[in-house]
Amino acid sequence: MLLAEEWYASDVFWAAVGGVATLATGFAAAVITHRVGTPKRRLWYGIYRTTRLLAEETGRVPELEVRQRGAVLEDPYIVEFRMVSRGRHDIPSSSYDAGQPITFDMGVPVLGVLETENQPVTSPAPRMALDGTTLKIGPSLLKKRHMVTYTLLVDGQPNLTSVAALEGVDLRLLRPGREIDVALEFAEGLGSFSPMGALAPASVRAFRAWQRNRQSPRA
Repeated sequence: MLLAEEWYASDVFWAAVGGVATLATGFAAAVITHRVGTPKRRLWYGIYRTTRLLAEETGRVPELEVRQRGAVLEDPYIVEFRMVSRGRHDIPSSSYDAGQPITFDMGVPVLGVLETENQPVTSPAPRMALDGTTLKIGPSLLKKRHMVTYTLLVDGQPNLTSVAALEGVDLRLLRPGREIDVALEFAEGLGSFSPMGALAPASVRAFRAWQRNRQSPRA
């Protein structure tokens, strides 16, 4: 009994406890400072759907042609290109290197933008320009949980090969198989804005479950 009392009444023991508590507090403060002082920004980008206009599985349809401003297009495609801003913070204009736009190279001539879809509609649409085979965005503010989809007319099968860097932004390629995952992330973000928005993640998850059930072989 005397030994027990001496053990937890020891100055050395309580000094050790105090040291551990100080280290734990310092570590927690460092983590919080890092998270607050290093904003996490992420930008998904990519071609997630393409549609060839003048061909079928059996080959080209000779009776049809597509013209753009009087010029016949050899191999026109409709391309849906998407950007999704994710993370805890907006991507400001200051993130653009030397004030230059981010450049997405489609690998084939980009002839026009047929449609632009901006979600949510309250977010300002970023500045956009076409230059040969490239789509140039910004410098413009990209709000967090901001999704922009450009429907493009191109001549030739697209092949996205490069994108300019953004300072302090994690760039990730959006592939066709990742579309529903990014939609889920986007829907989860909408849930924080309104009670109705909270239903969106459940809807996306239900759709994913339905897809898995369709793909699973039946007994």
